[in-house]
Amino acid sequence: MRTLVPAETLVYLETNDLAAALQPIVDSKPFTEVATSKPDFSALKGVQVAVAVTGFETSEEKVNDEQSIGRVRPRFVAVVDTHAWNNQAMAFVEHKLGSFVRDIYNAEPQLEKSDKHGGKYFTWTAADGRKAYALVTDSLIWFGNDETAIDKCLAVRRGEAESLITTGKVQAAEPGTLARGYVSTDGVAQIASLASVKVAAESTEDPDIRSSVVAVLPELIRSSASDLSWVSRAASPAIEDRFSVTRPQPVEKGNELVAELVDSFFDDLEGLTAEEVVAVLGVRRTETATAPNTVHQREDRRTATTAERRINSDLGFFGWLIAQLSEG
Repeated sequence: MRTLVPAETLVYLETNDLAAALQPIVDSKPFTEVATSKPDFSALKGVQVAVAVTGFETSEEKVNDEQSIGRVRPRFVAVVDTHAWNNQAMAFVEHKLGSFVRDIYNAEPQLEKSDKHGGKYFTWTAADGRKAYALVTDSLIWFGNDETAIDKCLAVRRGEAESLITTGKVQAAEPGTLARGYVSTDGVAQIASLASVKVAAESTEDPDIRSSVVAVLPELIRSSASDLSWVSRAASPAIEDRFSVTRPQPVEKGNELVAELVDSFFDDLEGLTAEEVVAVLGVRRTETATAPNTVHQREDRRTATTAERRINSDLGFFGWLIAQLSEG
């Protein structure tokens, strides 16, 4: 799948078997406590998925005369190799992806179909102007919220642009890998800038302090991490996630703010509930009380140039990613 996304990809996520990646989540104790049934993933067995984030867009939504909410929209494309017949891939897009888009838009979007790029092209348009796109060629599906991201992937496939594999940063997956991800140096820089705006807005009302945070925090993050990787594996018990950071230089003691930012992310991961995952997978909830993501083990390792955190939990980071889909 690394050969199907562009070399300049900022964030990359991949699974070589979507059913295998999802199964440990629905088999977990928290999930079974709140779901009335388990989804059938037999149709997803052997389906490979790669998600490439190629950029970010920011916007500001006015709440009132004095307040506004900043929103971040990643430009992404998901490449799916169904290893199925073309008509089966077409049916998946029309029914499964169409239903997903409908849920995200919370309304029935307008659908247009056309012949394009040697395949069938789908465009969904919401009432507010948001769009989603999909292309089906043979067993392959490209799906995203940005046409240019799909075009970049198609240029890679035609040999007109380099793929992610040429960077040497994402090696072949090790046996037993359920899912994995990578954030490039440019990706770290862009996420750092976005994170600084969020931290500044939430930490103080003082415009001068906010400006200082926005100016200083990105540089602190970029000096603390040149790239990041994540690997998920089945473990006993539950799911093991390993997050690794390559550090361009030893982290100075004064970088407490960066450490707090990292810890806040893991607090969010550990605060995940099974209900959030169940809601996205479309399995009806029971009246059971909140079932949290139990963390069984946490371990940190550091060297002069790397930092690693391993977390063994019931729902895992992939479960957290699924829950984010409910936010649209």
